[in-house]
Amino acid sequence: MIDIYFNNRVVHLTDTYKEYYAKYTNRHDLKELVYKFAKSEHEELYIYDEGLNNLFKNFKTCFNYIEAAGGLVVNDKDKILVIKTNGVWQLPKGKVEKGEKYDAAAIREVEEETGIIEPIIVKQLVSTYHSFKNKNGMFLKRTYWYKMFYKGSATPKPQKEENIEDARWVSHGDIYDIMKNTHKSLICIWEKA
Repeated sequence: MIDIYFNNRVVHLTDTYKEYYAKYTNRHDLKELVYKFAKSEHEELYIYDEGLNNLFKNFKTCFNYIEAAGGLVVNDKDKILVIKTNGVWQLPKGKVEKGEKYDAAAIREVEEETGIIEPIIVKQLVSTYHSFKNKNGMFLKRTYWYKMFYKGSATPKPQKEENIEDARWVSHGDIYDIMKNTHKSLICIWEKA
């Protein structure tokens, strides 16, 4: 199953059939189904195809597709680095530049958005998908997440040019309060912390 978030609502792409799951016959039908969901208030939608890879390939054609990378950074005091943008807590991430490797993009974005220099990648985590709309159309963003370690005592500095309002280290106990004001797509990442 592949989950794609539309803010805090989700489309589940699946190759397991249940009678109430949506089916489609062609890409036009799929695009219409997706756009209807985007405009609706439904919390979730299941779309079925016996070939999950084929379904995802067709689903991507409904959007402008971009890739991003980011980090769940833990310091030597076992605190987690978070940022706040547009009033919502998040993890640092950003668009992968042409020719850039995902892990290098993740490190660069953490450094740019928080001022924390030289975090070290510990391991790759899951990827998340989310959709958003702007004046240029509908977008599907895949974000490659990495767990990182930072050994140092620097205080994070929010990148104001990217409208980052706050950047800070939070304890594991405080992460649950942070998760109350975040995107659903990030909850599974924070739970892995």
